[in-house]
Amino acid sequence: MDGTARTGSEPSRSHRQDRVSSVQKGRIGERQAAAYLRERGYRIVDRNVRMRVGEIDLVACRGSSVVFVEVKAWRSFGASDLAAVVNDRKRLRIARTAAAFLARNPTLQELRPRFDVLLLRTGQPPLHLESAFAADGTSL
Repeated sequence: MDGTARTGSEPSRSHRQDRVSSVQKGRIGERQAAAYLRERGYRIVDRNVRMRVGEIDLVACRGSSVVFVEVKAWRSFGASDLAAVVNDRKRLRIARTAAAFLARNPTLQELRPRFDVLLLRTGQPPLHLESAFAADGTSL
């Protein structure tokens, strides 16, 4: 030991490294998701939208839609795990954040909002779930 006392509220060094690592993994996943969407004709409008009510990973436009995308990058899971990945509370926070985002971006208000989930799994192609839930946060 170095003689420095640690409090119980301080994360250990390895815990901080794990947290940074998971943030980095999230950013990599979001970049992969953005590239995937661009290849399919989407225009990325914003990334990592953070507001008081919540956050949105990606905002994209295609055609007459503005698409709010939740990106999940896991080693492995199936579409049946979606309820656990994006639960009711998370969907509602995303929907509220989207409403706040649109209030600040009036040029996008004329577009139809859509809520997608993009699942990234190691060694597998992305699974893009279009219209994964409704604007009120309920599942479709």
